[in-house]
Amino acid sequence: MNSYRWFGRIRHAKTAYAVCARESGRAGFSPVYAGKHSGPKIGQAANAKAEQIVQQELQQLGWGPLELKGHAKGHLQKIRIAKRLRRETTMTLKWIANRLQMGVATHVAHLLYRYERNNSNNVSADTLF
Repeated sequence: MNSYRWFGRIRHAKTAYAVCARESGRAGFSPVYAGKHSGPKIGQAANAKAEQIVQQELQQLGWGPLELKGHAKGHLQKIRIAKRLRRETTMTLKWIANRLQMGVATHVAHLLYRYERNNSNNVSADTLF
């Protein structure tokens, strides 16, 4: 059976793993999990890291909660913080939009795309290597 034909019909990762394991003859092989950490603990750690990044960035800017709300949704510093959050954490665009008060997730995605597109022509020492 062609491995790619059935892939579009699979809705869950466990099912996809089972099919791949069965086809490769490794049905007894168990998938790798995150050790002893459960899903909620991993989520809490990611949330804490994201909050730490936001607080650090706001402190560097000298902004508080009221200043964050007072600046425009597309303010350059908010976009910079959102870009860092996407790079260093697993937080969703919806979470970033709510936390930084930037509107909806699709607006944040558009702002990040536009920021990357506009800055892709600028070559810095960081991008050379």
